[in-house]
Amino acid sequence: MPNSVSNSATSIRNLTTIEELEAVLRLEKEVWGFEDADVTPLTLAVAMKATGSIWLGAFKKDAMVGFAFAFPSLEEGKVGFHSHTLAVHPAFDNLGLGYQLKLAQRDRVLARGIAEITWTFDPLRSRNAHLNFAKLGVISNSYRLDFYGAQTSSSLHTNGTDRLWVTWRL
Repeated sequence: MPNSVSNSATSIRNLTTIEELEAVLRLEKEVWGFEDADVTPLTLAVAMKATGSIWLGAFKKDAMVGFAFAFPSLEEGKVGFHSHTLAVHPAFDNLGLGYQLKLAQRDRVLARGIAEITWTFDPLRSRNAHLNFAKLGVISNSYRLDFYGAQTSSSLHTNGTDRLWVTWRL
């Protein structure tokens, strides 16, 4: 499995340092408008990385412009991965970085002998629906009401936190 994937403008690679994880947390605030209380705690990010989670970064030169995070999961007795977050800085929208990050995530999960990734997304965000259903081919048979509870600090939650639970069969 290659450690990085690149195109002419960006590269995608595994995150390996605390400084790179700190860059993820800064992007959470910048992209989603999170307040400090809603940002992933650095100590949790470090512990999750040390115990098998997949942290990927998309870089333009040395600047992180996107990331994806997935952790090992156990759903209905089946080991898998759950992709919890993916974000791309707005200045890099429409370059396919979200899709590239998902493909890189798929490669890492397959290399671990896992054939499925799950995640949730807001069904009211058409760009995400297009990426998930049209480009990646996910399936869904579960709608989760108020999945994350009341959230107020993020633009992601202006319409509440109802989510579709999707499965990507790799």
